[in-house]
Amino acid sequence: MPGAQHIIDSIFEPFDQQSLVDSFVGEEQADDDFREETKLMALELICAFHAWATARGELEARSATESLDKELDAIAAVEQEQEQTRLRLQQFVASIRDALLLISGSFV
Repeated sequence: MPGAQHIIDSIFEPFDQQSLVDSFVGEEQADDDFREETKLMALELICAFHAWATARGELEARSATESLDKELDAIAAVEQEQEQTRLRLQQFVASIRDALLLISGSFV
C-alpha cells in the first residue's frame, strides 16, 4: 500500500471542465431538439384536428341535408297518395250521387 508521502507527491490530473461543459451542452442541445420536434408534432396535430373539425361540420350538414331531403320526398309521396285517394273518393261520391239521382228519377 502506498504511503501518505507517495499520495502527496503524486501529480493529479487537472480538472477537465470542458468535458463537463460539453456534456451539458450536448444534453441541452438534445433537449432543445426534443422540444422543437414536440412543438412541430403538436402543431401538425392541431392543424389536423382543425381540418377534421372543419370538415366534420360540412359532412354533418351534408348528411343532415340528405336526411331532410329524404324526409321531404317521403312527405311528398304521402301527399301525392292522399291526393289520389281524395280524387278516387270524389269520383266514388259523384258516382253514388249519380246513381241515387238515377234511382230517384226512375221511381218518379
